[in-house]
Amino acid sequence: MTPAQRHIADERLQAAIGSWVGGISAAIAFFGAWVYCMYTYGFLLGFGFGWVPSAILALFAYAVGRIMWPLMLVLVVGCAFIAFGDAIR
Repeated sequence: MTPAQRHIADERLQAAIGSWVGGISAAIAFFGAWVYCMYTYGFLLGFGFGWVPSAILALFAYAVGRIMWPLMLVLVVGCAFIAFGDAIR
């Protein structure tokens, strides 16, 4: 494998990981915001119209998750170490 091919493969891997992390972030943000809208504005308005701001937030979460997935990975591992650090030692 040439260095150029290895570079392209690395970029594809990073894009694939970013897409997965962005998709998971978007799903969590969407359903969390939708439930919040239903809780705040009632079931009828929150269920009926709450998907609009939830979708906007999900698009933003996807973009941030796709670009900043390495930082999010470090934060998740750090939080897990803080939460379960006593159990590891």
